[in-house]
Amino acid sequence: MMSARSRQLSGIVGLALLAVSPMSGCGKPTTALGHGATAEPTVTVLLAEGGGAAEAAATPAASTAIAGYGTFKGRVVVNGAFSPLPALLAQGAPTKDAICSQKAVPDESVVVGSNNGLANVFIYLKKVPGGEVPPAPAEPISIDQQGCRFLPHAVICRVGQPLNFKNSDPVAHNTAFAPQSSAGFNQTIVANDQAGANYTYSKAEAVPVRAKCDYHAWMGSYHLPLAHPWGVVTGEDGSFEIKGVPGTTVEFVVWHEKADYISRSLKVTIPVDGEVVQEISVEAAKLAAK
Repeated sequence: MMSARSRQLSGIVGLALLAVSPMSGCGKPTTALGHGATAEPTVTVLLAEGGGAAEAAATPAASTAIAGYGTFKGRVVVNGAFSPLPALLAQGAPTKDAICSQKAVPDESVVVGSNNGLANVFIYLKKVPGGEVPPAPAEPISIDQQGCRFLPHAVICRVGQPLNFKNSDPVAHNTAFAPQSSAGFNQTIVANDQAGANYTYSKAEAVPVRAKCDYHAWMGSYHLPLAHPWGVVTGEDGSFEIKGVPGTTVEFVVWHEKADYISRSLKVTIPVDGEVVQEISVEAAKLAAK
């Protein structure tokens, strides 16, 4: 039988994922989980480069007792000038499928918003320090293919939670990706298919998985399956918020598709019923084209 704490967290997670899904990479400040009044923040930052990809994978809960939960929030900002990237496909550009250039296809590999905020940064707990881990939501996360783009561009899901790939374009798309720990996916989504095709990750990944469309080479997106709910993608202004984080010293991974690891081990002490507010900076040079 689910305990009172489990029921509380399960409800919180459901609400949180509803908040995250539509804006993961294409919208407003991002929020995950729930809890927390304010308290004097205590934070320790370690930008060490140690630890490999496998180490960064989410791990099962340890036996440490957790006295309560708090909030981690803030912004990821670019340090230095960064020029907007040109479109991957200009509006009206000649292409075999006219729908693809009906509007310009932006290059979402680096999206810098107001006050140098960096969008589409994945921030997620490296290891669960203890306490209960809420079950994964049953409702799928929808990823549409529209205007020859994946919408949203960046998504966090739970292991066991379906992703549903739709197609709102009048042309077929092919969705393909190859995770390290789960089975691969390679399927054509026919034109205007609103039922779509489902896929469910069976294991967590250390870093986000890139999905592509083999029919349109510029199309790309990222999704990260986690074994816990403590992860978020920054919004267009670089903001993020993760609620209900175990109230102890925890380590976050901060990852971006162009910058790669911004931090492999960002240590933060979460106060019980309080919050930590932090700005995480990224040098503009790390976002330069590779």
